[in-house]
Amino acid sequence: MTDMGAANAPFAGGKRILWLISVLGSVYFGFLVISSWTLFDLKPFGWQIYDAYYAAILDGRFDLPARVLRYEGHYTADGTGYLYHGVAPLLTRFAFGWAWPFETFPMNGFSIWFWAVVGTLGWQHVLVTLARTAGVSADRRVLVLALCAALWVAGPGPALVINLSFYHEPIAVAFAMSGLFAAVWTRAARGVTPMSVAVVLLAVCAMVAVHARPNVAIGLYAGVVLAIGHGLWRDRSAFLIPAIIAMGILAAGGFGYLGLNALRFGDALITHGSYEGSRVVYGNVFWGIETKDSIRAAAFEEHGRLNPLRVVPNAAFYLFDVPSASFLTGLSDSILGLYRAVTEPILGHIRVGGPRTGLVMLWPLWCLLALFGIRAAWRDTQMAGLVVAVALSAIVTLAYGTITFRYRLDLWPVIATLALMGAVFCMRREPGIAAKAWIVGLGTTAFIVGTATTTASVYKYASPLRERPGEYFEKWSEDACLKRAAQIGLTVEQGTKTCRSHSSLEDAV
Repeated sequence: MTDMGAANAPFAGGKRILWLISVLGSVYFGFLVISSWTLFDLKPFGWQIYDAYYAAILDGRFDLPARVLRYEGHYTADGTGYLYHGVAPLLTRFAFGWAWPFETFPMNGFSIWFWAVVGTLGWQHVLVTLARTAGVSADRRVLVLALCAALWVAGPGPALVINLSFYHEPIAVAFAMSGLFAAVWTRAARGVTPMSVAVVLLAVCAMVAVHARPNVAIGLYAGVVLAIGHGLWRDRSAFLIPAIIAMGILAAGGFGYLGLNALRFGDALITHGSYEGSRVVYGNVFWGIETKDSIRAAAFEEHGRLNPLRVVPNAAFYLFDVPSASFLTGLSDSILGLYRAVTEPILGHIRVGGPRTGLVMLWPLWCLLALFGIRAAWRDTQMAGLVVAVALSAIVTLAYGTITFRYRLDLWPVIATLALMGAVFCMRREPGIAAKAWIVGLGTTAFIVGTATTTASVYKYASPLRERPGEYFEKWSEDACLKRAAQIGLTVEQGTKTCRSHSSLEDAV
């Protein structure tokens, strides 16, 4: 057990600075949210989806109008549309909806901001807890505080909040749950929080995550099981009640997920629509812009939505890709060509969405520190379970048949866990003068480059996924929706039902 008095000494005068960093970081996120909403004439796609979902559930329904869902809905034969994404973002509506002016302003920006702040605070707490309990010397407190600031300006938060499309709502919740999960695990691993309390909190994080991003939740569920196993092995029967409570929470999350599937899709084991032969089909197929024998459909049907053979090539692409811009265009095209040459003969077509940039370029500081974290993880058995949990989440994400910018945010937990462990590992060492100069120089360069590349990526990522006329995400007027409904053979009654308006705000904006 670490002497907490001695361990806290380096931070005795830094708590106010830490609070200031958190407040300024939250304000910065808020500034990005406001900028994203006000500086563009075109609204982000799906800005009203979860507000409409909230209203529908209060009305006892799970279906949503086609004018809200558009191609992202999954539809039955009569045009009834369902959202297959997680319901966890509704937590923000149930918590604050009683006072929110939905008919005046949507909640999506606040919701994404809220969860992005919670998640970043969680990862910041991981770093501070590791540093406090590792005996990091007082003269290196400034390094800890600098890394805390870097989490806000050069982490995933800015990318989360700059684009307010509905895709980011469940991703933001999963980001928050993984950050809280890591913070609770770290506190338990360092003896700050009793494991009997921590395992219940870990289970709550995992339960919420399964209703946000199931790929992330799989790793968190595994982490809770590891924590329960460790507690039972160490404390025997004394740990039985916390273990039962935690398992009950996990079961509630799992059965709740299956129950929602049954309500939406008529089968507990169906998590989304299909290309054919199902009660519910993909919106692209339903509305006739994609055929059931498209290259994407063929790849999913032949190789599965999740395939372990995708993990290694997808990981390499996510790490080392470069933007297709300016002098990097040739290199970017070569990387994509090599990726296609390696994967397509074995795995079929894998959709690659933009904007493209590799994690080494997007988060160079954290990737650099993660290399040291790999070494630290071998020596730190207390944190090994967390590393396994977040690594499993990353593996599931990498096995999927689509690569896109927002999925990089689901890979953050494994990079962050290793990076923060690596940062503290480096701070505890006493390098020579030459080595110290290299470390300071390389770290400073990585921080500057990371902040610059994150800012550049955020600027570029602010524009996509907006309601541009004539494009995939365009807004559907009532007349346009009814015309589409007639073209695919829906009756007038069915078309009128699915093309109904969600709210006066939708028609006004």
